[in-house]
Amino acid sequence: METKLIAITGPESTGKTTLATALAAHYGSTFLADLSRKYVDELTRPYTEIDVHEIARQIIAEEDKAKALAHQYVISDNCLINIKIWLEFYGWSAPEWLLAHIKNSPIQLYLLCDIDTDWVADNQRSNPHDREELLYRFMKELTHFDKDYVLVSGLEQERLRKAVNHINTFFV
Repeated sequence: METKLIAITGPESTGKTTLATALAAHYGSTFLADLSRKYVDELTRPYTEIDVHEIARQIIAEEDKAKALAHQYVISDNCLINIKIWLEFYGWSAPEWLLAHIKNSPIQLYLLCDIDTDWVADNQRSNPHDREELLYRFMKELTHFDKDYVLVSGLEQERLRKAVNHINTFFV
């Protein structure tokens, strides 16, 4: 059975990690944790464009490893489109190698988390007033790269139910 990769993506504080871990538990599948959060947490200085590029490289390596797994699904809390938007939002550039990886990504379905959740501040989040603009950017990029995606909304259990329904319908 071919492993199916699903990315959970969207603006900050939209319940991506909560949904990703719940989906992995629901399907008993592999969960790829958010690499950017861990990477930035371990820095002793502000992150740079080079750091974001390194995070993208780590995501690519994780996706490559995940393709070889024998599970039905791999649920990823990482997304190269997120990296592209992050770079551009802060005035940095998305290198050609990143764009090529986005275009050829093994991710088969993207679940885009809606902005209908409450903003929860933490030491890495900085865009409480830009969520609508960022959601639009995600939709634009997913469409531009011709990716299959679904916008998932609702509170935790409703969002999980909708995501499971989308996954089960998409992969029939």
